[in-house]
Amino acid sequence: MKVRSLFILMLGYIYLTLPLNIWIITSFFEQFPDELIDDQPWLAEHRQRSVTELEIVHGVLNNPDMGGHAFFYFRDPSASPVHSENQAEQDKQKTLKDRIRQGGFPVSENYPDAEAVGQLVLKDLEQAINTEFPEQQLTPLERDRLDHEVFAESRSKVYISRKEYFNHLDDHASGAGDPLVVLGESGSGKSALLANWC
Repeated sequence: MKVRSLFILMLGYIYLTLPLNIWIITSFFEQFPDELIDDQPWLAEHRQRSVTELEIVHGVLNNPDMGGHAFFYFRDPSASPVHSENQAEQDKQKTLKDRIRQGGFPVSENYPDAEAVGQLVLKDLEQAINTEFPEQQLTPLERDRLDHEVFAESRSKVYISRKEYFNHLDDHASGAGDPLVVLGESGSGKSALLANWC
């Protein structure tokens, strides 16, 4: 099963077109290199935009698979201690928020403080996780099987195989030869051997 990422964004009232006041970064965001535009054509329409906006557009608004996995939280304007004095930046922030609202993603607006937004995020995350992984009623046998699968998977991530061991196990499984015992000190790799052979 493929697990999709969750995208959470809390947006206030400051829009920073440039992430740092460094000429290299300034130059980069004013005019993306041609090879980057060739690789990511959508960037051509997003020159002089904030890194946050680029992340939102690329990660969510241009990605229909994020439905039900992206959540936005807009702070109450009266509760925000900082507002931009720059009208152009205010307009960009308003346009971005309008575009998010029109994108069909859940938007919780006017949260007053960190505690309130924390409760909203918790509720949305619980709902998204419960939707992605609904509670299952397993029989004792199914639970044991699942425990074994998880354990075996944890032992098969990093393993350097030795062909002769696999050959012995193959021969035994095919019914040839004497009884077989896999024996070794604790931590020597018995479980990893069997998990990878399986």
